[in-house]
Amino acid sequence: MSEKYFAAQNSAKGFISYFAENLRGDRAERCYIIKGGPGVGKARLMSELAAAAEEKGARIEYYYCSSDPVSLDGLFITLADGSTLSVLDGTLPHDEDAGVPGARDELIDLGAFWNAAQLRSRRGEIEELMHQKQTAFTRAYKCLAAAGELSEAARELRFSCADKVSIAALAANIAAQLTPSRRMRTPLSAVGMRGSFYHDSFRVAAAHCIGVKDNDGCKVGELFFGAVRDALGGNCRWSPDLLLPQLCEGLIAGDTAVIGAIAEDKRTVDISHLVDEGAYERVWREESALEAAKEMAFSSAKSAFAEASAAHFALEEIYSAAMDFSKKEEYSRYLCKHVLA
Repeated sequence: MSEKYFAAQNSAKGFISYFAENLRGDRAERCYIIKGGPGVGKARLMSELAAAAEEKGARIEYYYCSSDPVSLDGLFITLADGSTLSVLDGTLPHDEDAGVPGARDELIDLGAFWNAAQLRSRRGEIEELMHQKQTAFTRAYKCLAAAGELSEAARELRFSCADKVSIAALAANIAAQLTPSRRMRTPLSAVGMRGSFYHDSFRVAAAHCIGVKDNDGCKVGELFFGAVRDALGGNCRWSPDLLLPQLCEGLIAGDTAVIGAIAEDKRTVDISHLVDEGAYERVWREESALEAAKEMAFSSAKSAFAEASAAHFALEEIYSAAMDFSKKEEYSRYLCKHVLA
Protein backbone atom coordinates (compact mmCIF):
# COMPACT_ATOMS: atom_id res chain seq x y z
CA MET A 1 0.00 0.00 0.00
CA SER A 2 1.09 3.59 -0.67
CA GLU A 3 1.77 6.14 2.04
CA LYS A 4 -0.78 8.90 1.51
CA TYR A 5 -0.77 12.12 3.50
CA PHE A 6 -1.64 15.80 3.32
CA ALA A 7 0.98 18.55 3.56
CA ALA A 8 -1.53 21.26 4.48
CA GLN A 9 -4.96 21.64 6.10
CA ASN A 10 -8.03 23.81 5.91
CA SER A 11 -8.71 24.11 9.64
CA ALA A 12 -10.50 26.21 12.24
CA LYS A 13 -7.29 28.27 12.34
CA GLY A 14 -7.41 28.86 8.57
CA PHE A 15 -5.05 27.42 5.98
CA ILE A 16 -2.00 25.78 7.58
CA SER A 17 0.93 24.53 5.51
CA TYR A 18 3.26 21.76 6.68
CA PHE A 19 5.30 21.77 3.45
CA ALA A 20 8.49 22.87 5.23
CA GLU A 21 8.41 19.88 7.59
CA ASN A 22 7.48 17.21 5.07
CA LEU A 23 8.87 18.35 1.72
CA ARG A 24 11.43 21.10 2.28
CA GLY A 25 14.27 22.08 4.63
CA ASP A 26 16.90 19.51 5.44
CA ARG A 27 14.65 16.51 4.81
CA ALA A 28 15.14 16.40 1.03
CA GLU A 29 18.57 16.53 -0.58
CA ARG A 30 16.99 17.90 -3.77
CA CYS A 31 13.73 19.77 -4.23
CA TYR A 32 11.81 20.42 -7.46
CA ILE A 33 9.18 23.17 -7.21
CA ILE A 34 6.50 23.21 -9.90
CA LYS A 35 5.02 26.56 -10.93
CA GLY A 36 1.97 27.21 -13.09
CA GLY A 37 -1.76 27.91 -12.90
CA PRO A 38 -4.68 25.54 -12.31
CA GLY A 39 -5.16 22.81 -14.89
CA VAL A 40 -1.65 23.00 -16.38
CA GLY A 41 -0.72 19.43 -15.40
CA LYS A 42 1.22 19.82 -12.14
CA ALA A 43 -0.46 16.82 -10.49
CA ARG A 44 -0.11 14.73 -13.65
CA LEU A 45 3.61 15.52 -13.82
CA MET A 46 3.99 14.37 -10.21
CA SER A 47 2.08 11.17 -11.00
CA GLU A 48 4.40 10.48 -13.92
CA LEU A 49 7.47 11.09 -11.77
CA ALA A 50 6.08 8.81 -9.07
CA ALA A 51 5.45 6.00 -11.58
CA ALA A 52 8.96 6.33 -12.98
CA ALA A 53 10.43 6.33 -9.45
CA GLU A 54 8.46 3.24 -8.44
CA GLU A 55 9.88 1.41 -11.45
CA LYS A 56 13.33 2.14 -10.02
CA GLY A 57 12.36 0.65 -6.66
CA ALA A 58 11.87 3.96 -4.81
CA ARG A 59 9.79 4.43 -1.68
CA ILE A 60 7.29 7.25 -2.12
CA GLU A 61 5.19 9.36 0.20
CA TYR A 62 2.25 10.90 -1.67
CA TYR A 63 0.97 14.26 -0.42
CA TYR A 64 -2.51 15.21 -1.59
CA CYS A 65 -4.06 18.66 -1.86
CA SER A 66 -6.07 19.58 1.23
CA SER A 67 -8.59 21.48 -0.92
CA ASP A 68 -8.82 18.87 -3.70
CA PRO A 69 -7.93 15.60 -1.94
CA VAL A 70 -7.71 13.54 -5.14
CA SER A 71 -5.03 15.82 -6.62
CA LEU A 72 -1.35 15.52 -5.76
CA ASP A 73 0.43 18.42 -4.08
CA GLY A 74 3.79 16.79 -3.49
CA LEU A 75 6.02 13.72 -3.41
CA PHE A 76 8.80 12.69 -1.09
CA ILE A 77 10.95 10.08 -2.83
CA THR A 78 13.61 7.88 -1.29
CA LEU A 79 15.56 6.25 -4.10
CA ALA A 80 17.06 2.77 -3.93
CA ASP A 81 20.50 4.23 -3.12
CA GLY A 82 19.05 6.09 -0.10
CA SER A 83 19.16 9.55 -1.66
CA THR A 84 16.08 11.72 -1.22
CA LEU A 85 14.21 14.29 -3.26
CA SER A 86 10.90 16.09 -3.10
CA VAL A 87 8.59 17.42 -5.80
CA LEU A 88 5.90 19.92 -4.86
CA ASP A 89 3.31 22.38 -6.11
CA GLY A 90 4.81 25.82 -5.52
CA THR A 91 1.76 27.88 -6.49
CA LEU A 92 -0.68 29.68 -4.19
CA PRO A 93 -1.69 29.09 -1.48
CA HIS A 94 1.67 27.37 -0.88
CA ASP A 95 3.74 30.03 -2.65
CA GLU A 96 6.94 27.98 -2.38
CA ASP A 97 10.14 29.26 -3.98
CA ALA A 98 13.77 28.24 -4.36
CA GLY A 99 15.43 28.86 -0.99
CA VAL A 100 18.77 27.41 -2.13
CA PRO A 101 18.56 27.95 -5.92
CA GLY A 102 20.35 25.38 -8.01
CA ALA A 103 22.33 23.84 -5.15
CA ARG A 104 19.21 22.20 -3.70
CA ASP A 105 16.09 23.72 -5.25
CA GLU A 106 15.07 23.84 -8.91
CA LEU A 107 12.02 25.55 -10.39
CA ILE A 108 9.86 23.83 -13.00
CA ASP A 109 7.76 26.38 -14.89
CA LEU A 110 4.79 24.79 -16.67
CA GLY A 111 3.65 28.29 -17.58
CA ALA A 112 6.18 28.05 -20.39
CA PHE A 113 3.70 25.84 -22.25
CA TRP A 114 0.59 28.03 -22.11
CA ASN A 115 -0.66 30.53 -24.67
CA ALA A 116 -0.45 33.78 -22.72
CA ALA A 117 -2.32 35.72 -25.40
CA GLN A 118 -5.24 33.29 -25.14
CA LEU A 119 -5.28 33.70 -21.36
CA ARG A 120 -5.12 37.49 -21.61
CA SER A 121 -8.20 37.43 -23.84
CA ARG A 122 -10.10 35.78 -20.97
CA ARG A 123 -8.62 37.88 -18.16
CA GLY A 124 -11.96 39.25 -16.99
CA GLU A 125 -13.48 35.78 -16.77
CA ILE A 126 -10.40 34.44 -14.95
CA GLU A 127 -10.45 37.28 -12.41
CA GLU A 128 -14.17 36.83 -11.78
CA LEU A 129 -13.77 33.08 -11.22
CA MET A 130 -10.83 33.70 -8.89
CA HIS A 131 -12.99 36.16 -6.95
CA GLN A 132 -15.85 33.66 -6.71
CA LYS A 133 -13.49 30.96 -5.47
CA GLN A 134 -11.89 33.23 -2.87
CA THR A 135 -15.29 34.42 -1.64
CA ALA A 136 -16.44 30.83 -1.14
CA PHE A 137 -13.20 29.89 0.60
CA THR A 138 -13.51 32.87 2.94
CA ARG A 139 -17.01 31.73 3.94
CA ALA A 140 -15.76 28.15 4.37
CA TYR A 141 -13.01 29.30 6.73
CA LYS A 142 -15.52 31.29 8.80
CA CYS A 143 -17.67 28.17 9.11
CA LEU A 144 -14.64 26.07 10.06
CA ALA A 145 -13.72 28.66 12.68
CA ALA A 146 -17.23 28.37 14.14
CA ALA A 147 -17.06 24.57 14.02
CA GLY A 148 -13.70 24.73 15.77
CA GLU A 149 -15.04 26.88 18.61
CA LEU A 150 -17.96 24.50 19.13
CA SER A 151 -15.70 21.45 18.91
CA GLU A 152 -13.31 22.94 21.46
CA ALA A 153 -16.17 23.63 23.87
CA ALA A 154 -17.49 20.08 23.48
CA ARG A 155 -14.04 18.58 24.00
CA GLU A 156 -13.47 20.67 27.12
CA LEU A 157 -16.57 19.05 28.61
CA ARG A 158 -15.38 15.56 27.66
CA PHE A 159 -11.83 16.16 28.81
CA SER A 160 -13.11 17.41 32.19
CA CYS A 161 -14.43 13.88 32.73
CA ALA A 162 -11.08 12.21 32.01
CA ASP A 163 -8.60 10.89 34.56
CA LYS A 164 -5.75 13.03 33.21
CA VAL A 165 -3.20 11.77 35.74
CA SER A 166 -3.74 8.14 34.73
CA ILE A 167 -3.81 9.04 31.04
CA ALA A 168 -0.47 10.85 31.38
CA ALA A 169 1.06 7.91 33.28
CA LEU A 170 -0.12 5.37 30.69
CA ALA A 171 1.07 7.61 27.87
CA ALA A 172 4.51 7.94 29.48
CA ASN A 173 4.72 4.14 29.75
CA ILE A 174 3.90 3.75 26.05
CA ALA A 175 6.31 6.54 25.05
CA ALA A 176 9.13 4.79 26.94
CA GLN A 177 8.69 1.82 24.59
CA LEU A 178 9.01 3.95 21.44
CA THR A 179 12.05 5.18 19.55
CA PRO A 180 12.07 8.99 19.22
CA SER A 181 12.26 10.19 15.64
CA ARG A 182 12.20 13.33 13.52
CA ARG A 183 9.74 16.03 14.64
CA MET A 184 7.07 16.34 11.95
CA ARG A 185 3.43 17.32 11.68
CA THR A 186 1.87 15.27 8.90
CA PRO A 187 -1.94 15.48 8.56
CA LEU A 188 -3.86 12.30 7.89
CA SER A 189 -7.14 14.19 7.45
CA ALA A 190 -8.37 17.13 5.39
CA VAL A 191 -11.55 18.84 4.22
CA GLY A 192 -11.95 20.67 0.93
CA MET A 193 -13.82 20.91 -2.34
CA ARG A 194 -14.65 17.19 -2.51
CA GLY A 195 -15.58 16.77 1.15
CA SER A 196 -13.52 15.32 3.99
CA PHE A 197 -10.89 12.60 3.64
CA TYR A 198 -8.75 10.47 5.96
CA HIS A 199 -5.68 8.38 5.11
CA ASP A 200 -4.71 5.66 7.61
CA SER A 201 -1.11 5.81 6.40
CA PHE A 202 0.64 5.62 9.77
CA ARG A 203 -0.46 1.98 9.77
CA VAL A 204 1.00 1.55 6.28
CA ALA A 205 4.32 3.15 7.20
CA ALA A 206 4.80 1.40 10.56
CA ALA A 207 6.17 -2.07 11.17
CA HIS A 208 4.19 -2.22 14.42
CA CYS A 209 0.95 -0.62 15.58
CA ILE A 210 -0.53 0.11 18.99
CA GLY A 211 -4.29 0.57 18.67
CA VAL A 212 -5.94 2.86 21.21
CA LYS A 213 -9.46 1.91 22.32
CA ASP A 214 -11.37 5.07 23.23
CA ASN A 215 -14.49 5.43 25.34
CA ASP A 216 -17.61 4.85 23.22
CA GLY A 217 -19.37 7.98 24.46
CA CYS A 218 -16.83 10.31 26.06
CA LYS A 219 -14.08 10.46 23.44
CA VAL A 220 -10.74 11.46 24.96
CA GLY A 221 -8.30 9.91 22.48
CA GLU A 222 -6.70 13.26 21.61
CA LEU A 223 -5.69 13.65 25.26
CA PHE A 224 -3.86 10.31 25.17
CA PHE A 225 -2.20 10.85 21.80
CA GLY A 226 -1.11 14.32 22.85
CA ALA A 227 0.29 12.96 26.10
CA VAL A 228 2.34 10.33 24.23
CA ARG A 229 3.64 13.04 21.88
CA ASP A 230 4.56 15.28 24.79
CA ALA A 231 6.24 12.42 26.68
CA LEU A 232 8.43 11.96 23.60
CA GLY A 233 9.33 15.65 23.74
CA GLY A 234 7.59 16.08 20.38
CA ASN A 235 10.18 13.79 18.75
CA CYS A 236 7.77 11.88 16.53
CA ARG A 237 5.64 12.28 13.44
CA TRP A 238 2.11 13.24 14.46
CA SER A 239 -1.12 14.09 12.74
CA PRO A 240 -2.87 17.37 13.72
CA ASP A 241 -6.60 17.14 14.29
CA LEU A 242 -8.67 18.24 11.30
CA LEU A 243 -10.35 21.19 13.04
CA LEU A 244 -8.05 21.93 15.98
CA PRO A 245 -4.47 21.47 14.76
CA GLN A 246 -2.98 21.76 18.25
CA LEU A 247 -4.59 18.39 19.07
CA CYS A 248 -3.07 15.08 18.00
CA GLU A 249 -5.09 12.35 16.26
CA GLY A 250 -2.28 9.77 16.11
CA LEU A 251 1.49 9.45 15.78
CA ILE A 252 4.38 7.33 14.59
CA ALA A 253 7.74 7.11 16.35
CA GLY A 254 10.51 4.90 15.05
CA ASP A 255 8.78 1.89 13.50
CA THR A 256 5.65 2.01 15.69
CA ALA A 257 2.36 3.81 15.13
CA VAL A 258 0.02 4.79 17.96
CA ILE A 259 -3.41 5.32 16.42
CA GLY A 260 -7.13 4.67 16.97
CA ALA A 261 -7.79 0.94 17.31
CA ILE A 262 -9.32 -1.27 14.64
CA ALA A 263 -10.37 -4.92 14.98
CA GLU A 264 -7.23 -6.21 13.26
CA ASP A 265 -4.82 -4.64 15.78
CA LYS A 266 -2.80 -7.28 17.62
CA ARG A 267 -1.67 -4.89 20.33
CA THR A 268 -4.08 -2.44 21.92
CA VAL A 269 -4.25 0.02 24.80
CA ASP A 270 -7.67 0.52 26.40
CA ILE A 271 -8.29 4.03 27.74
CA SER A 272 -12.10 3.71 27.86
CA HIS A 273 -12.08 3.15 31.63
CA LEU A 274 -10.13 6.38 32.26
CA VAL A 275 -13.37 8.37 32.11
CA ASP A 276 -15.66 9.25 35.01
CA GLU A 277 -18.97 7.98 33.61
CA GLY A 278 -20.97 9.79 36.27
CA ALA A 279 -19.34 13.11 35.40
CA TYR A 280 -19.99 12.50 31.71
CA GLU A 281 -23.64 11.69 32.38
CA ARG A 282 -23.99 15.16 33.88
CA VAL A 283 -22.57 16.97 30.82
CA TRP A 284 -23.46 14.73 27.90
CA ARG A 285 -26.61 16.65 26.90
CA GLU A 286 -24.69 19.91 26.62
CA GLU A 287 -21.77 18.14 24.93
CA SER A 288 -24.13 16.48 22.43
CA ALA A 289 -25.78 19.83 21.64
CA LEU A 290 -22.37 21.39 21.00
CA GLU A 291 -21.37 18.46 18.78
CA ALA A 292 -24.60 18.78 16.80
CA ALA A 293 -24.01 22.50 16.30
CA LYS A 294 -20.40 21.78 15.29
CA GLU A 295 -21.59 19.31 12.65
CA MET A 296 -23.96 21.94 11.23
CA ALA A 297 -21.14 24.50 10.96
CA PHE A 298 -18.83 21.86 9.48
CA SER A 299 -21.49 20.92 6.93
CA SER A 300 -21.84 24.60 5.96
CA ALA A 301 -18.06 24.75 5.48
CA LYS A 302 -18.20 21.75 3.15
CA SER A 303 -21.01 23.38 1.19
CA ALA A 304 -18.92 26.53 0.77
CA PHE A 305 -15.93 24.48 -0.39
CA ALA A 306 -18.21 22.68 -2.87
CA GLU A 307 -19.32 26.07 -4.20
CA ALA A 308 -15.67 27.06 -4.62
CA SER A 309 -15.07 23.91 -6.65
CA ALA A 310 -17.29 25.13 -9.50
CA ALA A 311 -15.10 28.21 -9.97
CA HIS A 312 -11.89 26.22 -9.45
CA PHE A 313 -12.66 23.60 -12.08
CA ALA A 314 -13.86 26.30 -14.49
CA LEU A 315 -10.45 27.93 -14.08
CA GLU A 316 -8.77 24.60 -14.75
CA GLU A 317 -10.69 24.27 -18.02
CA ILE A 318 -9.60 27.74 -19.15
CA TYR A 319 -5.93 27.08 -18.41
CA SER A 320 -6.02 23.56 -19.84
CA ALA A 321 -7.45 24.92 -23.09
CA ALA A 322 -4.51 27.33 -23.33
CA MET A 323 -1.84 24.66 -22.79
CA ASP A 324 0.33 22.97 -25.40
CA PHE A 325 0.24 19.59 -23.74
CA SER A 326 2.26 17.84 -26.44
CA LYS A 327 5.27 20.02 -25.63
CA LYS A 328 4.56 19.79 -21.92
CA GLU A 329 4.49 15.96 -22.04
CA GLU A 330 7.74 15.93 -24.00
CA TYR A 331 9.25 18.07 -21.24
CA SER A 332 7.77 15.73 -18.61
CA ARG A 333 9.55 12.75 -20.14
CA TYR A 334 12.81 14.69 -20.05
CA LEU A 335 12.20 15.63 -16.43
CA CYS A 336 11.55 12.05 -15.36
CA LYS A 337 14.97 11.06 -16.69
CA HIS A 338 16.69 14.19 -15.32
CA VAL A 339 15.16 14.13 -11.85
CA LEU A 340 15.66 10.40 -11.28
CA ALA A 341 19.08 10.12 -12.94
